[in-house]
Amino acid sequence: MNDDTEEKFSELDFILSELDILEFPELLELRSNLDEVIAVRAKEERIALNQRAKELQAFFGVASTAELFIENKEKTPVENPNPKKSPKAKKEKYYDFDTDSTWDGEGEKPQWLADWIAAGKDPTELLIEYNPFKGVTE
Repeated sequence: MNDDTEEKFSELDFILSELDILEFPELLELRSNLDEVIAVRAKEERIALNQRAKELQAFFGVASTAELFIENKEKTPVENPNPKKSPKAKKEKYYDFDTDSTWDGEGEKPQWLADWIAAGKDPTELLIEYNPFKGVTE
């Protein structure tokens, strides 16, 4: 650990020790303020990570950022039951980084996506074409 990090931890320890003197409503207000700061920082991190992913996407020449993480998987061709119509390839819509799994959004929701939603997380963050800038105004 460098000196700057040790100094920050020392300051943090001091701040945490001072929390005991705060009343409950003051602690709730502090938590609210921290939640706001964390939300802003998380948004900044997502924007920076998205920018880095776009740079990697351009560097490796892939169509979507999820392709950076998905290993080449050989897919067996499906027999076309109706030769007059060509089969439509299902485009993967969601990607789970932990299991390297994808889901096209049709059929039963996979457990990893259900767990993500049950944890109160936004499923749009797992979209392969996720755009963290959507709804952001400057």
